[in-house]
Amino acid sequence: MNTPLHFLLFTHFETHPAYFSSDEEMELFAEYATNNIYSLSRCFPNHQIIWKTISYKDLENNIEIDCHQYDAVFVGGSPWSVYDEKKWMKTEEKILCEGWKHSTPPFFGICFGHQLFAKMLGGEISCMQNPIKKNITYAFENHFLTSWCNHKEYVSKLPNHTQVYSVVEQENLSIPYIVRYHPNIWGLQAHVEKNIGDDFSESFWKSFFQKNILGASLGIVDVDGISLEVLFCPSPKFTYTLDNNGKYLAIKGQCVELVRRFIYERFDVNLAEFFVDGHATHWYENAEIMHLKRIEKNDVSIGDILCFSGGFYAVGHLAIVQKVVAEGIFIVQQNVFHDERDLHFFLPFLDFNFNGFVYQGALRYYI
Repeated sequence: MNTPLHFLLFTHFETHPAYFSSDEEMELFAEYATNNIYSLSRCFPNHQIIWKTISYKDLENNIEIDCHQYDAVFVGGSPWSVYDEKKWMKTEEKILCEGWKHSTPPFFGICFGHQLFAKMLGGEISCMQNPIKKNITYAFENHFLTSWCNHKEYVSKLPNHTQVYSVVEQENLSIPYIVRYHPNIWGLQAHVEKNIGDDFSESFWKSFFQKNILGASLGIVDVDGISLEVLFCPSPKFTYTLDNNGKYLAIKGQCVELVRRFIYERFDVNLAEFFVDGHATHWYENAEIMHLKRIEKNDVSIGDILCFSGGFYAVGHLAIVQKVVAEGIFIVQQNVFHDERDLHFFLPFLDFNFNGFVYQGALRYYI
């Protein structure tokens, strides 16, 4: 069996008078709902899953949790609204904000968790006229999935740069059911965990959670005769890419790692020996240290490096020019979309800004 995986789960089963008649009834439901989340362990048959569960009582007692110590974080459902003034909710938001800083483990918000993520990131939540409490069928990745839904509120306004993968029409409303707030932050309105056990659902979600927790190879692309494997490595438990001499190159799966690996394979030069700072936003201003020449936008060519500031963590981004056409360029990159767009993404010459990244300039290695 492979290395154990450590999952962190936030539960929010404080008794709500509109839904439960007693604390005992609430506790029985909490046990049932928590065990449903635990069933996601079945998506990882080759790993032992070790769960750390944080209850609302733990949060009320101001428990301190470092999300970066876990391979994935799950934020489950609740009978409460994200706008209710609960002490435990404020503590949880603080923990999540800290967890989202820098390189984060994958986060999955389910039902209430999905809505909480949206609110924290600048979205809005609204109340439905008629609550949904039934199985809902929705489309995702060219499949039709059926999952149990039980919610009276929905995300009515999404935060900026949210990628929407599935929408359900109810009561003349378009309700986001599967979204990506950030490459490592997912919102799932449906209780997908309740359908683990159904053969098709289990197979589908097994593939989904394995990719977004364990990572994957997105494919291999050619850049000026160099074959580059584009990786998706979501875990904060970093693995490192080394050069042929065993020296540090970069953290695997990061945008910087792809660029350094490309330069190393093309020129046999390890840029980390000149400038080890891992943040892409500092590359353009420190170009000379790495023997990189600044290039005008209209003169970029295959193999040049594009530098960006901004992004979700404000640490910038790097990409490699893969192809130049009359209207713009195609780039290859890591750690942005975590899908085929990282292999081949078009930027028009009119505007190189995208996905919250602000274009700084282009660089070219010179010998």
